[in-house]
Amino acid sequence: HLIAGHDTTYAFLYESETGAVVRELGPHAGLIVGAAISPDNRTVATLAMTENLLRFWDMATGVLQTSIALPSSKILLQDSALAYSPDGTIIAVGWFGGITTYATAPDGATTASGTEMSNFEKAHQNAKNIRFAKHTGEMIVQWLDVVDVFEAAASSTNGTGPLSVRWSVPVPDSSWSFNAMDVSQSGKEIALGYMGMGTTANDIRIYVYDGTEMPDFSFSLSGHTMAVSHVAWTHQDNALVSASVDGTLRVWRVSERAESKRIDLGASALVEQVAVSNAGLVAICFLGEAKLYTVWTSAECRPSGAGTMLGVESCSKAAFIAKGCVETACGQLQCPGSFEREARAMCSHIDQYKVSR
Repeated sequence: HLIAGHDTTYAFLYESETGAVVRELGPHAGLIVGAAISPDNRTVATLAMTENLLRFWDMATGVLQTSIALPSSKILLQDSALAYSPDGTIIAVGWFGGITTYATAPDGATTASGTEMSNFEKAHQNAKNIRFAKHTGEMIVQWLDVVDVFEAAASSTNGTGPLSVRWSVPVPDSSWSFNAMDVSQSGKEIALGYMGMGTTANDIRIYVYDGTEMPDFSFSLSGHTMAVSHVAWTHQDNALVSASVDGTLRVWRVSERAESKRIDLGASALVEQVAVSNAGLVAICFLGEAKLYTVWTSAECRPSGAGTMLGVESCSKAAFIAKGCVETACGQLQCPGSFEREARAMCSHIDQYKVSR
C-alpha cells in the first residue's frame, strides 16, 4: 500500500497498484506531517501538528488502536519525520530539536506503556527525514547541515537511553544545506538533495554505504535547475524519483546515471511529500491535495489488475501483446505473472516489477 496525507487532517491509504483509496484515517486535530506503514502491513502510524499525538491505526479496518501524547517540548514542524525500523520493533519520531524512539509491539503498534526508549537532541535543528539501513539496522537522520548514522544497538529495543552517532556526513559546501534524503531498499545507497548557491547544488548526490565505513560519495545526478526538495527510491532500487522547486518530478535510471522520465508539476507546485509504492505508483502531496503518477510515463494515470508490469524500450510491443500482454493508457505493458522469464528473453531493455496485492 501507499500512504499519503501531508497538510490535511486525514491520511489516505492507497492500493499500491490501482491507486484506489482503501482507507481514510482521521480526522486529526492538526495537519498531518508524518505517516508510516509498519513492515508487516498491519498498522499505520500518523503524526499531526497542533495535537502533538502519535496515532496508530489498524490498516485492515481503519480503526484507531492507540495514541501517544508527545510532550509539548517536542515541537512538530511541517516536515517532521516518522519511520519504522525494518523489523518493526521501534518507531522513530523527528521533531524540532531532536528525535525520539518508541518500542513497538509485534503488530507495529506501541507497547502498552508507550514509554520513550531513546532520545537524541540537536538544538535548533529539525529532523526532516529518518530512514533505516536494512542491512545494518542503523537509523539514518537528515538534519539541516549533516546526515547522521546512528549505532545499530541504540536503534533497537536492545538499547535504551541516549542515541549514539556512528558516522556524520557533512554538506559538501558550507553554503549548502540538506533538503532531501532517502535510503534505498537494500540500505546500501543514500540519495541526498540540497539547497544552496551554484548549479551543482541542484544535483542529487548518491552515497554508497556498506556498514563498515562512513558513507562515501559515488556520483551525481544532474538536471534539476533549482533545489531538490524530495527524493524517493523505487522498491527495486533501480530508479530514483525526485521533486524540485523547479516544478518538475523526475525519474532517474540510477545504473545509467541518467534521467528517464520528467513530469511537469507546474512552476507554482509546492510539493510536501513524495512516496513510491511497490507497484511503481508515485504519490505527490501538494497543499491539501494528493495526485498519483506512474514512474513509467509523464501521464497522470493508474495501472490496474494483477500480473507483471513492464516498461519496454527498443523492443516491439506487438510481440508482447501477441503473448497476452495488454498496453495500458500510460504506455507500459501489463503481462501475466507467469510471463516474467519469457519477457526477459524477448527483450533485455525492460524495467520489470511484480505486482502484489
